[in-house]
Amino acid sequence: MFKNVSIKVLSILLTTCISSSMFAVSATALNNEKTNTEIIPVQESSKKTISSEEDGRADYMSKEQYSQLGFNSLPDPELFDENDTTNPLEGYKPSILSELYMGQGNYSKGDACEAYIVENVKDYENLSMEKLKDNKLSYTDRYHNDKAHGGKWQYQTSTTRSIKLGDLSGEDYVKDSIVQCSLFLDGNDGKNSKLGLLVYDYNKEKSGDDKLEKKFERIETLDDKSKFVQDIEVQESSGYMGITVGDFDGDNYEDIAVYFSYRNNPKIGIFTQSKNENKPLFEWKYSVDLKSISSDFNCCKDTNRPLVSLSTTDISGSDDLVISVTMPYSNDHDFCKDGYTAIYKWEKNQPVRKYLDKGEGSGGRMKFTSSATMDLDGDGNKELVIAANKNYGYKDGDSRGDMSEGENLVNVVLW
Repeated sequence: MFKNVSIKVLSILLTTCISSSMFAVSATALNNEKTNTEIIPVQESSKKTISSEEDGRADYMSKEQYSQLGFNSLPDPELFDENDTTNPLEGYKPSILSELYMGQGNYSKGDACEAYIVENVKDYENLSMEKLKDNKLSYTDRYHNDKAHGGKWQYQTSTTRSIKLGDLSGEDYVKDSIVQCSLFLDGNDGKNSKLGLLVYDYNKEKSGDDKLEKKFERIETLDDKSKFVQDIEVQESSGYMGITVGDFDGDNYEDIAVYFSYRNNPKIGIFTQSKNENKPLFEWKYSVDLKSISSDFNCCKDTNRPLVSLSTTDISGSDDLVISVTMPYSNDHDFCKDGYTAIYKWEKNQPVRKYLDKGEGSGGRMKFTSSATMDLDGDGNKELVIAANKNYGYKDGDSRGDMSEGENLVNVVLW
């Protein structure tokens, strides 16, 4: 906890059962039960002659006829007040359907990675990969995995986020676009590890199956002497592609924060969205060096590099950047070090750190940390949840210790 910053932290030890089971979510039609409502036929003697001004109204029913339907429990509606300027939908949020962006590929000669945008599948009872593909809005196989296709890029792994391109302060709805973060090898020697940041916009008018238009591209060399991106274990790959989206600088345009795991001086780059159509869509405007969080995070060797998880939290009332960093679970003693979580808020046009926590407690420390913002208790105020595996029995610079199979560590951060 820092002075002059109103942040509270609740530490929780979660006991978990390690199994192959998964959480399941089901959808239920709330109004599909049969009802025994009986409509009482109107007797001829009770009918009322329709007046001339009501002539031609097929939906007209007299009060006497309406009362016989048995709806007398309904309260009379309040009179309409033409001077009432309040929003009748205040407090309600529209539910907008989402589409799934799905990519797949393998490391095999002659094969290519492919990506789909699939619309909502209606038949949830028989959901399958092929059924998803049948509902595609866009398809591409441009991400060749192998030089046999005549290219020199070899994609290794990718992740995506949604982003809105445009001014969010207006009344017009801004649809989602796609941010893609990819690790790949470049060059014939296979020892040039790079990261690509790409932004795509969906254009349904575009011919062919591939409806994505590239709006922005930034390629950074992470290591020109190593093919480490090819040697990353699948379960660790997300730690080398930390990415999140939010309006960090408060200009009503969404920004991108992405992790660059450089061999020297790994850092977070923050790209702001341009308001000028004559300039590139995004500009790398801010940086957070990992060594400013801890000097231990400047230590890199092949795949032994800091693992980073990024998220956006609005517990303070504005979009702030959450950076969680841990070292790999490596036998190399240089990497047996603590991890940290930091929160950055934009002040005077710069990211300023407002929170820093080592993540130790309950006989262990946090390893492979990630975070998410949610309203845990339903009181209308959001909390930042920071969760991680529990690492215990370690000794910095000497032993990596063990990973608990039955306990996780969780911090709940309140603003």
